[in-house]
Amino acid sequence: MSLTDAHCDIPNLGDYLQKLVEKQIDSNAYFNEWVQTELVPNAVNMEHCTLLENKKFILKEFQLFLDRKSINTDQYTLMVKSAFCNLWTLNDEYEEAIPEFFDNRKIVMDTIIEYLQANNVSDLFSSVMKYLKEQSYHSDWVENRFLYKIFRCYIFNKSKEQILGGLLAYYDHPSGITPQHRPAYQYVQYIFGFFFLLLIIWSFRYQFTEGYLSKYDEHTDQLMP
Repeated sequence: MSLTDAHCDIPNLGDYLQKLVEKQIDSNAYFNEWVQTELVPNAVNMEHCTLLENKKFILKEFQLFLDRKSINTDQYTLMVKSAFCNLWTLNDEYEEAIPEFFDNRKIVMDTIIEYLQANNVSDLFSSVMKYLKEQSYHSDWVENRFLYKIFRCYIFNKSKEQILGGLLAYYDHPSGITPQHRPAYQYVQYIFGFFFLLLIIWSFRYQFTEGYLSKYDEHTDQLMP
């Protein structure tokens, strides 16, 4: 059955397909803009260069982004449909970034430090990025959009000395927590430790008091006729 027999005849099919492809490209362009300017930055703590966990990316957020753009109805519908598929890929990319970041970040830091200590580079960011890309086991830090954002956070617009100092400090405090900003669980440990110490002191005092009173009673019994 031909397109004509099925009443699906499309005049100027070539032009139609070209416009469809162009619209799809425009759709991806808006989606990528949203990912780079809003979504990825919201998933990365730029102060400490860490990846935030338990983030979920929903279609409604992209729709709100499109609402701020001047887009006609036909384009809007196509972009939302395209974004629905792209979000699946994006969530997969995020899920892949989490274990890579938390399991291998120290290894990546060591790799960057060793490279900078051994090489006199002129274009710092491009040189380190190229080097990581050549290391197949670290290439995700350049290709994954979330890890790449963290990588830029470490490297971009800093001198070699600043990066080495910053990475070494980060290596000592990988979560970005300094001694002045301790996590809540450490304070809980201190509180339990304090109460445990009080319990030990109370136990010793109780045993001492009981022993003293027992000896006093024995001495009193001996003195009584």
